[in-house]
Amino acid sequence: MAKLEASDAVVFGISIDSPAANNAFAQKIGVTFPLLSDMNRKVLKEYGILKMYNVQKEEYDWAQRTTFVVDKKGMRIVFRMSSNPLAASFSPIPQLDLAAQYAAVGGELREAVERVLSSQQFILGREGAALEEEVARLCGVAHGVGTGSGTDALVMALRSCGVAAGDEVILPPFTFVATGSAVSALGAKPVFADIHPNTYNFDLAQIERRVTSRTRAIVVVHLYGLAADMDPIVEFARTKNLPVVEDSAQAIGAGYKGRRTGSLGDVACFSFYPTKNLGACGDAGMIVTNSAERAARLRTLRNHGQTEKYVSSEPGWNGRLDEIQAAILRVKLRHLAEWQRARQAHAAEYTRHFSQIPGIMPPLVPEGYEHVFHQYTIRVEERDKLQRVLTDKKIGSAVYYPVPLHLQPLYASLGYKAGDFPHAERAAQEVLSLPMYPELRPAQLARVAEVVTEFVRTRGGSTLREILPFSKSRIATYSNAATPPRRCRACAAVKI
Repeated sequence: MAKLEASDAVVFGISIDSPAANNAFAQKIGVTFPLLSDMNRKVLKEYGILKMYNVQKEEYDWAQRTTFVVDKKGMRIVFRMSSNPLAASFSPIPQLDLAAQYAAVGGELREAVERVLSSQQFILGREGAALEEEVARLCGVAHGVGTGSGTDALVMALRSCGVAAGDEVILPPFTFVATGSAVSALGAKPVFADIHPNTYNFDLAQIERRVTSRTRAIVVVHLYGLAADMDPIVEFARTKNLPVVEDSAQAIGAGYKGRRTGSLGDVACFSFYPTKNLGACGDAGMIVTNSAERAARLRTLRNHGQTEKYVSSEPGWNGRLDEIQAAILRVKLRHLAEWQRARQAHAAEYTRHFSQIPGIMPPLVPEGYEHVFHQYTIRVEERDKLQRVLTDKKIGSAVYYPVPLHLQPLYASLGYKAGDFPHAERAAQEVLSLPMYPELRPAQLARVAEVVTEFVRTRGGSTLREILPFSKSRIATYSNAATPPRRCRACAAVKI
């Protein structure tokens, strides 16, 4: 941890339990400061850290057990420690903690926003152009086009592929509704194809069965941070002269056979919704491509179809990325690799707990892939009961997604019914995403793993072992591998 110069510090410190702990922390960072001055109490209450302080009885009531040090530029260091090792085990554990991220980079974000405000250039300026270059470079492609949201990116990418009213677009049913609604927004028809039960991503055999003379594009979703198996899909699409659109909303930076998501199809779409691995402070998105011609058209489409000021060559959208969000994203992009390493380390630890427990299916990572763990999603048969147990113990979790697209009321008119896509439907009943964010602490993770493991063991495992490609007996029903799963050296997730 970097030392702070006392002359640079407008510091307040607060011990998590005692003056002794506070003084030990002060010595660690090389700063001395008073304990619980009037200023300290006001600031700590404002941040929601200190709920009550009784001066006469020297009693504290903490909302969080955290020590903060603030320099003249704002919050710079967050140091969590506890003289009670059980404290973290029983405090609430959110499924996602954006406040922890802001505590780490808030000063940088405020500087970036101030830079934009000082420039008074808010739309299609230098920040957006720089972000486009940086994201394209990350993906290993030539062009980036900023958009107002990930949904905007999907709609415009599909339009750039020639999708129009009456066309069909093939996509998986196990995804967020935006993937389908982008197709619908163009008057086209979503045609669903089932997923592979190991990865939750597209199954090529299912795609092949659904191509018709009206098919105009294939949308491949990289779910939870894991790339789909793109090579065979792209090879098949080429034989049918169909463009491939990557929906990489959850998988920025994910790897596939030495390449990054965003470089695997004809065009790729990213969402920078605040909860994503790279998240804005509002809505934002981006399209990347290697085609200069496509990129030029996308820049026209996002700006009302204008080829020059006040001259529109075709209908377009108000789908531009604003400069404040671009500046924020540029700050966060500098931290993305570090954050993704932290996610992978957390995933490795979760998987260490779960991989030998019959009835729990941790994320599976095929050989040659790099998972970036937007979500750490397990599969258990009694998912809803487990989620209630976690909630009772103040542990956050989420289901992505409880209703497959083909069973959404939005698509009732398409005539799909339960049973049409059994792998997607069963996944929707059994997947559960556990707390996953870079700042997740070891004690928190251990507590989550303990509760999940205890829940499954008290039920004696489950019939899930009939479908899992691993268990204590190494049953391999759905795995494509002829040998037992191996651990990924990078993230220690189970390999298939």
